[in-house]
Amino acid sequence: MNVRFMILLMVMSLVLGFSSAVDFRLRKTAGFSGRFTRAVSSVVFPVHGNVYPLGYYNVTINIGQPPRPYYLDLDTGSDLTWLQCDAPCVRCLEAPHPLYQPSSDLIPCNDPLCKALHLNSNQRCETPEQCDYEVEYADGGSSLGVLVRDVFSMNYTKGLRLTPRLALGCGYDQIPGASSHHPLDGVLGLGRGKVSILSQLHSQGYVKNVIGHCLSSLGGGILFFGDDLYDSSRVSWTPMSREYSKHYSPAMGGELLFGGRTTGLKNLLTVFDSGSSYTYFNAKAYQALKRELSGKPLKEARDDHTLPLCWQGRRPFMSIEEVKKYFKPLALSFKTGWRSKTLFEIPPEAYLIISVKGNVCLGILNGTEIGLQNLNLIGDISMQDQMIIYDNEKQSIGWMPADCDELASLKAAQCLTRKSKQSQLYHKYLRCRRIHLLTLSTLKEVPSFSLSLFLSFMAFSYSLTSPSPNSTLSYSNTHQFLNPSSSFPVSLSVSSPKNTRHLRLLITSALNPQTGQPTKKASTGSDKSSSTNKKRKKKGKTAKPVENWELRDSEDAFEEDDDADYSNSSRSLATFNSPPTIPKPPAGFVIDETGRVLMASKKRIATVIDPTNNSPLDCVIRRVFTSSKGEDCMLLCPVDTPVQILKSTNIDGWSAVSDEEVESLLPAAAYALAKIHMHLVHSGFCYTARGGFCYTEDNVFDFRTDDGQDVEGLPTEGVEITCFHLDGSHYMVYTPSDPLLFVAAKDQNGLLQIADDELLDDPAVISAIDEETEFNALVEEEAALLESLLGERI
Repeated sequence: MNVRFMILLMVMSLVLGFSSAVDFRLRKTAGFSGRFTRAVSSVVFPVHGNVYPLGYYNVTINIGQPPRPYYLDLDTGSDLTWLQCDAPCVRCLEAPHPLYQPSSDLIPCNDPLCKALHLNSNQRCETPEQCDYEVEYADGGSSLGVLVRDVFSMNYTKGLRLTPRLALGCGYDQIPGASSHHPLDGVLGLGRGKVSILSQLHSQGYVKNVIGHCLSSLGGGILFFGDDLYDSSRVSWTPMSREYSKHYSPAMGGELLFGGRTTGLKNLLTVFDSGSSYTYFNAKAYQALKRELSGKPLKEARDDHTLPLCWQGRRPFMSIEEVKKYFKPLALSFKTGWRSKTLFEIPPEAYLIISVKGNVCLGILNGTEIGLQNLNLIGDISMQDQMIIYDNEKQSIGWMPADCDELASLKAAQCLTRKSKQSQLYHKYLRCRRIHLLTLSTLKEVPSFSLSLFLSFMAFSYSLTSPSPNSTLSYSNTHQFLNPSSSFPVSLSVSSPKNTRHLRLLITSALNPQTGQPTKKASTGSDKSSSTNKKRKKKGKTAKPVENWELRDSEDAFEEDDDADYSNSSRSLATFNSPPTIPKPPAGFVIDETGRVLMASKKRIATVIDPTNNSPLDCVIRRVFTSSKGEDCMLLCPVDTPVQILKSTNIDGWSAVSDEEVESLLPAAAYALAKIHMHLVHSGFCYTARGGFCYTEDNVFDFRTDDGQDVEGLPTEGVEITCFHLDGSHYMVYTPSDPLLFVAAKDQNGLLQIADDELLDDPAVISAIDEETEFNALVEEEAALLESLLGERI
């Protein structure tokens, strides 16, 4: 973003203040508009899965109103995105989530997207009001259904939310493929056709027509739409074929190299296909590869049927590193011009796996045997640990080595660590006021313009008066560096069509250079030692009147000191509005009447012990108060994410799991959480998960009965963290979106005990909860305002 624009926006803030199923006629008898605008950011999705043992990569897409999460397979080899659909469903497969409830927005047969879907077929409009489809895959799987439009919820990398209406398939009749053994909600079509999700987003002006993915060999990765996540100069590019317009295929056939030497096989028609777990060569290339691999000091493991060709050693192998020495790298060489070529390298770790039996298996298969004819597919195994980019605007395919696991971690780091909805907003509250925990001594090497970015947030509750609603603002910085013991001027100019008003802010350190302690506010009178209090004139020009104010910073975290005059050590600023009443902050934070943090305690964690199993539960102290009977009490919130396991009832929804059944599900739940880098904790009083995960308000869904009432024993709202299958049943690990609060009181021995029902009715307890609610309401309002400002800035 332009730095000048950011500064202007920040300083302006200083001046202006801071389902039910729908009955369809779906059975077969056996366009978009929108002006294109410049895409300002990319859309990034975390990817889950691996090549082995899971055999797939997928992403979570939120679809519908209200939005619901669905797990979709990444497939750059096909265009259509479809979900298993309750229309009702004739034949549906095991799925992680309840069936998609389709919208009533049917796409008619004469729609341009329907025509594009059937471009190479003689499709007749037997039912003009709907667009029927049937898609078949190379492994024999298929989906039959109709096209509908619905809302897709996603976020730009810069935080702005978008909710486009996109076409997708409502699949009411699915046949599984021979190689498809994993549960799925549907397929995310990422091909080059007009009906693909990327093409639709591009046609509506949301993103550039570029897609990419980075699949980690350790599992997971990212999928992205847009072109601002990579440096094009570091990418190896090859032109995209115009003949095979529906697939991501290099324009020139590839030459197969083994160990850096040619195999004599050239002009290999190649397609990059993320929907295939393994790589497929045509019969000639496959046989040539087998010949090159023969003669290894490894014995063929004929009893291992993980893949068609496996080898065993004297003892089971633990990793590819142990066997790399027996195998040579592969490469496909593609022409990029008359004399230039580019290599797509496939090292041993990108075509081998270690089976559960400890054997090494070849992850390149014979594509001719499954009907691929002369086609060669580059599958997930050979695209691991590389960023693969499909640039439809420049008609190019690119790749470069990448740490996909790190990229996935960076994507997760963009999201706040999840504890609860309210605690997440509270962390936003702290960030907005982080300036109060900074001092000039910590910023002594920061240029003046950088400090101005903090100033706008420090004075968020004040507003300067301006001569006219049509005033414009200009800012000048002096480009001098800060010194802990010096004053620092910031100049502002507020201009209207009739006049200009010059303002000068004088920032002075609140620290005494000799003692390092907070200084008291000076007695009434002007500061004659400050040269910035004098009016200045430029040579040959008469200066406008300059109005001066003094702005003091606060110390990092004030110690408790009864003698310190905190009320008088606050900043002074020209003309300001009276700030609203600030709700009482959480325990450990002391603020003044303007909302400025005076003290922040580091001792904000308490541990309570569950007497039934002696397990601890670490909690954040939210409130400290005294009950009506004089008991010392605390309002606590778990540090980690509280979780509960629900069982799918298929179409009807979800049901709670009994305590007895939960115990048998914990190992599977722990494994499911580990796959998304979360750790199941056997805490006291409840189960918790340690780690962070990303979600938006669109991911929050209600738990209600058919009559609209809250489900007994379940919070009203929750967020799905992950899901898993066990013994033919589907389970969800979820967390309530509202915080799980505990009231604890100290017993006679000074130990914290969870309060009984009688204490929960105490007026002091009710008052503490009300204070927490009021505070969180303020935080939520400010977070919404900040999000709105960021959205307008983007």
